[in-house]
Amino acid sequence: MRFGYNFSNLCGTVYRCANVLFTPSGNEILSAVGSRVTVFDIVKHTSVTLPFESRAMIKRMAMTPDGRLLLTIDEDGHSLCVDFSHRTVLYRFNFKRTPEAVEFSPNGKYFAITTGKKIQVWFTPGKERVFAPYVLHQTFSGHHDNVLSLNWSPDSKRLVTGSADLSVKVYMIRPPPKDPSKNLLLTMDKYSGSNVNNINDDDNKNKDNNLYSTTLAGHRGQVVACFFTSSGRGITSVGSDGAVFEWIEESQEITRGQADNTIDDDDGGTNDFDVLTRWKLSDKHYIQQDHAKITSANMVGAKNLLLVGFSSGVFGLYEMPGVTNIYTLSISQHKISTVALSPTSDWLAFGAKDLGQLLVWEWQSETYVLKQQGHYYNVNCVAFSPDGQLVA
Repeated sequence: MRFGYNFSNLCGTVYRCANVLFTPSGNEILSAVGSRVTVFDIVKHTSVTLPFESRAMIKRMAMTPDGRLLLTIDEDGHSLCVDFSHRTVLYRFNFKRTPEAVEFSPNGKYFAITTGKKIQVWFTPGKERVFAPYVLHQTFSGHHDNVLSLNWSPDSKRLVTGSADLSVKVYMIRPPPKDPSKNLLLTMDKYSGSNVNNINDDDNKNKDNNLYSTTLAGHRGQVVACFFTSSGRGITSVGSDGAVFEWIEESQEITRGQADNTIDDDDGGTNDFDVLTRWKLSDKHYIQQDHAKITSANMVGAKNLLLVGFSSGVFGLYEMPGVTNIYTLSISQHKISTVALSPTSDWLAFGAKDLGQLLVWEWQSETYVLKQQGHYYNVNCVAFSPDGQLVA
């Protein structure tokens, strides 16, 4: 006899790991609960757990700007590419490393992922099923320790990364080749293990990619987060020691006719986009909260707001540039693992891993939109209400 049981929802805890993520509409927030993802509708005050499940605990999540695809990656590097509207898994892939950050580009064509000391840029998989949906575009190296954060420029042409080696780097994104099969063949050979020589050739190609990178130094603590401004001509980097550095682009773009060093594309031509840029440290700021370390940060460049979470359970909201404090509040007795700003910057989301807390704060009205905490120990008993609508 075959039973027709289907998974409905996951109760008992609201947050366990990974980053919290707002949908592009800002009305829903995604929270990783172990190997599953729970979606909280803040407007309707409902929650639903997506039917798919990862192999291990989810480490990072990212969503395309149009909200069409959801990418989840667990601690073992296994990823799921999900059609978010239909709640179905489209593709599975193994990155073989635990990521610290993953983010889609603003134009939706690429997504970048950190793999230890390196950063990989992949083409975004399409909804049409193909033989090899994951195609590697570029690989960057140069950091001497694990890369902890990354962020795309508004035009999707540059990538800024922050590392545990106290440095910030800005990389140039190479335009896609006219023949995508060249990238596809390299990706298939590298990740199938059929040709080891291609991996070494790709490492040599990384050296060429790193020629068009800029290093921003000066931090004395791990770079927890880094962000481009809304104009793309400024960078904000946040260190774990409370240092917030503001960088501005000093030089104009150097086009193909102005520089001898141009980037050759895979078809033998050249591309007329900026090759070398200079960045200048504009200002330094230091945020002090009783000697607490900064554990997470998020920024919405269009609203010029910076949200910072501390190891003491305190969060701070700051106006950029200048790092002017708008709001400071203690919401937990343990460190804040992740923070997120809604697209309109009206709601602030926080996740505390130690206590399994998930909070959504509306800072303008100073009210909690969502405040839940899971069980600290194992669940011993469950009971339904007589009408079956509630469970305790």
